[in-house]
Amino acid sequence: MFFIRAGAYEAFVMRVLQCVNYFYPSVGGTQLATHHLAKNLAQLEVDVKIVTFDVNPLDQLKNGYCSAGLPSYEKIDEIPVYRFPVVFLGKTKGSQPLYKIIVSPSAIKMVLREKPDIIHFQGANEVLQAIMTSYASTFSRSKTVLTVHGLHAQIDLFRKQRFSKWINELLLRLALGKADHIVALSKNDLGPMSYLKISHDKVSVIPNGIDLSKYLTPVQDKQPLQQIRSPDTQFILCVTRIRENKGIEFLIRAAAHVVSKRPKVKFLLVGNCPEAYAVELRRLVKKVNVEKNFILMGYIPHESDDLLALYRRASIFVLPSLMESLPLVLLEAMAANLPIVASRVGGIPDLVGPSEGILITPGDVAELSSSLLFLLDNDAVRSRLGHNAREKVKNYSWDRIAKKTMSMYEKLLAS
Repeated sequence: MFFIRAGAYEAFVMRVLQCVNYFYPSVGGTQLATHHLAKNLAQLEVDVKIVTFDVNPLDQLKNGYCSAGLPSYEKIDEIPVYRFPVVFLGKTKGSQPLYKIIVSPSAIKMVLREKPDIIHFQGANEVLQAIMTSYASTFSRSKTVLTVHGLHAQIDLFRKQRFSKWINELLLRLALGKADHIVALSKNDLGPMSYLKISHDKVSVIPNGIDLSKYLTPVQDKQPLQQIRSPDTQFILCVTRIRENKGIEFLIRAAAHVVSKRPKVKFLLVGNCPEAYAVELRRLVKKVNVEKNFILMGYIPHESDDLLALYRRASIFVLPSLMESLPLVLLEAMAANLPIVASRVGGIPDLVGPSEGILITPGDVAELSSSLLFLLDNDAVRSRLGHNAREKVKNYSWDRIAKKTMSMYEKLLAS
C-alpha cells in the first residue's frame, strides 16, 4: 500500500496481485472471472496486476522448463498482465495424471519484489505453487486470499487417483490453511472446506459476477446458423466447456425425446471440446437420430456478438452438468432473460430457484426431457422465469462483486 499526497490529504492505494494459473488466450470461467474482477477493482482505484503462467493448458507439457512463447508482459483493458515460464514435473498412467506439479520460481520472485498488500490466488489447482508463493508472501508481509474454483470436482478427482490421493489432499489442505482468507463461490463449497478441516471463520462467500452492460447494448443479430433465420423454430442453448462431467450425453438422449414431440426444436451446443470426445458425441447424435436437431457449434468467444445473438435468440438455456461450482454461463443466460433448466449440483441451487428455472437430478434423462417440454409448451411460464432470472442476476453485477471483494480486502488488512 502506498500514499498519494494531494495538498493536505493523503490517500491509500491498495496494491493487489491477481494470480491465476492460466490466462488469455486460454479462456474459461476462472480466466474470465479474474479478468472482470481485476478490471472492476481498477475502477475502484486499486493498483491491480495479473500474474500467470506462460503455458497453454491444452498442451502436453514435458517435464522440465516450459514456456509457450506468449508475451511476458502486456496490458489487457489497461490491466498489466505478467506471464512467467514454469518448471513442470508430472507423471501419467494412460491418460490419467498420477501427479502434476507446476512451479514458477520467477513468479515467486515477482511477489517478493512487488510486496503487494494482497496476493489473490484464483483457483488452487497448482497447489504447490500456491503454497510456495504463500510462504514467499510471508517475507513480503502480504495478505493472501485464495478463491476456490471447482473445489468439489478437484476433491472428486483426487479420490479417483489412489496413488496420489493423500498427498494431493494434504497439499490442498496446506494451501487453504496457509491462505489468510478464502473465498468460496457458493455455500456449497463450505462442505469441502469442512472435509479439509478448514475453519469457516476464514471463509467469505463471494460469487462470480456478470457484465450486464453488454446485455443492455443493442447488437446486430448475426445469426451464425442458417436455421436460426426460421421464425417458427425454437432453440435450446447449452454453453459450456464440453467434457465428460458436463452431462452432454444425457442432453443428447433427452433431445431425442423432445424432438419426437416437437420436431422443429433445435439444440445448440457451444463450447470447446477435445476432438476424441467430439467424435463420441457425434456418434451418439447419429445413434439417437437427432442429427438435424442437435448442432455442435464449437467454441464461440464469450465476448463476441455471435454468442450474444445466440443467447438472445434462444428460448431456453440448459446446463445438464454432473458437477459445477458457480457457472458464469448461467449468469450470462439469466442476463439474457432466459429461463434455466439445470442440474441440482454445486452452487447452481444458490443461483437458480423455482422463480428462475427448473432444477433436475443430474443424469436423469426423463426429468430433463420433461422439464424442457414443459417450458416449450408454456410461453407464459418461460417469459416469467426469464424475467425473474434477469432481475435476480442484477445482484451479481461485477461492480457489486468487486465492491464486496474490496470490503473483504480492507477487513483483512485491518486485522
